Amino acid sequence: MAFLGADPAHGIQERRQSVAIHAGLPGRRRSTVGSLLMNTESLKERQQKAKEARDVRKSLLQPHHKFLIQMVAQHLALDYSVLEEFVLDAERQVTLITDFCVKDGSRSVKFYYQEAMIPLLEECGRTIHGAGKGAVAPRVLVTSGTGEKLRGICIYFLRTKADIALTIKNIYDEVTFGVLDASDPTGILTAFECIMSSLYQPCLTALETWGELDNDPHGRKSRSTFMDSYENFVSFLGHAQANSGECVRLASNTSEKINLQEIKTAQDCIQAAANPDIVCDVEELATVWCKQIEQILAESDQMRKEADDTGPMAELDHWRQLMARFNALLEQIKSHNCRMVINIINISKSKVLKKWKELDKKITDSANETKDNVKYLYTLEKYCEPLYRCDPVSMTNCLPGLINSIRMIHSISRYYNTSERMTSLFIKVTNQMVTACKNYITDHGVNRIWDQQRQPLIEKLQNCVNLYKNYQTVFQKTKQKIEQTPGEKPFEFSEMYIFGKFETFCRRLDKIITLLNYIQIFSTLSESKVEGIETYGGRFQQILGSIKKKPYDFLDQRKVDFDIDFEDFKRQLGDLEASKYIFT
Repeated sequence: MAFLGADPAHGIQERRQSVAIHAGLPGRRRSTVGSLLMNTESLKERQQKAKEARDVRKSLLQPHHKFLIQMVAQHLALDYSVLEEFVLDAERQVTLITDFCVKDGSRSVKFYYQEAMIPLLEECGRTIHGAGKGAVAPRVLVTSGTGEKLRGICIYFLRTKADIALTIKNIYDEVTFGVLDASDPTGILTAFECIMSSLYQPCLTALETWGELDNDPHGRKSRSTFMDSYENFVSFLGHAQANSGECVRLASNTSEKINLQEIKTAQDCIQAAANPDIVCDVEELATVWCKQIEQILAESDQMRKEADDTGPMAELDHWRQLMARFNALLEQIKSHNCRMVINIINISKSKVLKKWKELDKKITDSANETKDNVKYLYTLEKYCEPLYRCDPVSMTNCLPGLINSIRMIHSISRYYNTSERMTSLFIKVTNQMVTACKNYITDHGVNRIWDQQRQPLIEKLQNCVNLYKNYQTVFQKTKQKIEQTPGEKPFEFSEMYIFGKFETFCRRLDKIITLLNYIQIFSTLSESKVEGIETYGGRFQQILGSIKKKPYDFLDQRKVDFDIDFEDFKRQLGDLEASKYIFT
């Protein structure tokens, strides 16, 4: 031992030497019996404490807690006792349920039903059949939604008001219950989109009173904006799920000669590259990948087949879909297996490497292009939304912002600012305006033009014509500003392509307005009291009935039959007017 005043380091060294000497004496070893007994006693103590803690947790469950557990049990077709045992397995789970029910507590709690690790007795306080190191089984986990990844069924509870405590008396009215199934092959986004569109959206649409939001125009506008945003979000979920399904998976390694997961270092790659059989197999795999990538690139370069009424949001959806595809492909290229394959063919100086590098560069460039295009088209989104939800009168207010946003894309985007793409974007804007005008005139297909009162209908038609004129005006003003701005790329687009459809549509509307005015004038024949004039009134009704019976859509500017029938209608009215003149 070390004496007082002696060097402490010297005393420590003596003790270490003493231990070393005793440990090295022949015939003597350290006994493990005492250590084993201590560990056994410690394990039993931990198990007993776990049982006691479990009993405490069970005593904390109140009727309203049990109500939530019962709801989950019913949905999963499990006995209440089974589900309660799952909940009591961890203190955190009971705490989450308690926090959800107290005043100013959390607004949600989730129950996951999926494969999970089976806890040991000393961890949960009960003996579970099949428990062991690494053992898993279907279990119910209570979670806040963070940490544990959802792989199975999620049963969630939500509360909108956190300023009151939940009790067995009010929990039925205060709590919303729902289910998401992540185990479904269609994916979690589909499940979430289904709930948002099939459950909440109809409820919100059917809601007649919105409290204070109904009291003034600003509140009503806020309500309308919220509903529009909600619909856009639901649409986004649908597109996001569709985009995720577009991902292409590179072929997996099927060679029995090499396990890519075991190749981890440069030395491993060098050893693999020294084996001709392995090199042959990884070359074949890399060749398959090259063919897959070439197919993806070819598909992305193909001319798109689009309907002639495609709107501008379809452009964003297209590039967002391509971005998801290329990003998913890049993630696979960055994966461990892919990197090891490329390392091996690089070390072996394989001929496949040159082609791979070329395709890798093309994929990277394509991914950068799609990312850049999506970034700029997203700035256009808020200006395009009114084209889908506003009438032509309100739509006019968004035109300056819309054209300026397109101007910005044309001016500073790296890839999208080609004449072809910008013209195509403008054409899609025009398409949506024409579609919106048709919906406005027919009340979204509910009323034909013959089913509506003439004067309000004429006002609608004129509003659509005014929209076209304002569209042209804003475009031309923006074009002039660009020409007066030094160094800015000019608008060199085909205005015939951009405005041709809308112009033709407006010419059709002008003819319909003329038609309605003729009807207004000649309808007085039927109301006249002049003797003998009823013959002319009857003749007019025949002419009018003939054009009303035409089977085509009068608002479809592509139907040239209308132009022929319109001229014939005017001719017949001219003959009728001449006959009436002779009569009078």
